[in-house]
Amino acid sequence: MQTRELYDLIGDVSRIFTDTRKPIRGGTFVALSGPSFDGNVFAKAALDAGALYAVVSQKDEDDDRIFLVNDTLVFLQNIARFHRRQFDIPVLAITGSNGKTTTKELLAAVLSQKYNVHFTKGNFNNHIGVPLTLLAMPSHTEIAIIEMGANHQGEIADLCEIAEPTHGLITNIGKAHLEGFGGIEGVKKGKGELFAYLADTGGHAFLRADDQYLLELHDHYSLEDHSTFYGSLGTTLYSEYKSVVPTIDSATYIYGADEPLEIQSALMGEYNLRNIEAAIAVGLHFEVALDDLTQAISSYRPDMNRSEIRRFGEIQVLLDAYNANPTSMKEAIAFLKEHPAKQKLFVLGDMLELGTESTLEHQAIYELVKNEQAVFVGSEFKRICQPSDSAFVELNDAIEFLSNYQFEENTIVLLKGSRGIGLEQCLRAFESM
Repeated sequence: MQTRELYDLIGDVSRIFTDTRKPIRGGTFVALSGPSFDGNVFAKAALDAGALYAVVSQKDEDDDRIFLVNDTLVFLQNIARFHRRQFDIPVLAITGSNGKTTTKELLAAVLSQKYNVHFTKGNFNNHIGVPLTLLAMPSHTEIAIIEMGANHQGEIADLCEIAEPTHGLITNIGKAHLEGFGGIEGVKKGKGELFAYLADTGGHAFLRADDQYLLELHDHYSLEDHSTFYGSLGTTLYSEYKSVVPTIDSATYIYGADEPLEIQSALMGEYNLRNIEAAIAVGLHFEVALDDLTQAISSYRPDMNRSEIRRFGEIQVLLDAYNANPTSMKEAIAFLKEHPAKQKLFVLGDMLELGTESTLEHQAIYELVKNEQAVFVGSEFKRICQPSDSAFVELNDAIEFLSNYQFEENTIVLLKGSRGIGLEQCLRAFESM
């Protein structure tokens, strides 16, 4: 059966699901398979749980509710592309080494002031998540924002072929997933696949003019007539950065020399300034009223362990433990060093997927905080720390240490590490204080 036929038969493609642990009654189960699992064996269970149909690559039962295709992943991607083509709307793809999820959520908040916006939920940003995000797009959608993640070259190009974006934004090029990309030049090439797609299709690019890597990609793909710059060197209204003033709870960002625009935000640090600038640039491009735009940014509250502020009495915890790489780690450390809090504690977890650069990059981060109050978690940091340092391989040992730490009033703690370290569990040490 062809994609169009199955699309018409299924009807509500937003009810497609791939996990029988979370069945959707009246939906369609797509049996994905991998090296360690075979979704085909769960087709009957999905139907028993209330699914109307199942799509498999191996059919063992004579059931007219089960449809056989050559490759269920390819089917999922194809039907998602087909659904996307039912919409003649802006589709904005966003990728980058750091800040793409926060920027995506800011963009959604801003654009929702004027449009019906559909955007990636959580981290559904890979070869499975992007199709599911597209399939969930309701008929009244006026703008879609699709987050794209990757740790190897070629992945962004593949995702673009599925989502077919009309607009694109690369937040930055940094030292993330070096092991998979093969170094910073590999990161640049991999993320640049979004600009390559936009150049080939006449799409529109948004980029921060302060990022040399992005400027090089912009010039390489000849996007001069199809781009919007932002940042201190940009041309977008109110994009000139003047100052960022952090307090114990929030930050004030001020833009523009001639007609200053002041935005108060729960997002702290100059590294979040780039995310806010992107939201301003995209919002103005799509003609969102300035008052609505600033209100949306000011009202946004981060979650999912990204730039979250947690307060425990006089202790404030900056929880930024969803991910970490050398670029984002340095920026978070620089922010805390400049913060006016009386006492500052750095709780840093290993940065994963750095390959042969891992020891060198962890050593560089260690040098930045070795004279500060710091706690290190993970085998990579433990390997380079001195015996006198508070360094732990096991997370529970670090939690016990923090539970007995002597905190002063007006203390701010940074929790920053890769997802696999699970530093958010350190919050347990503060809950009894």
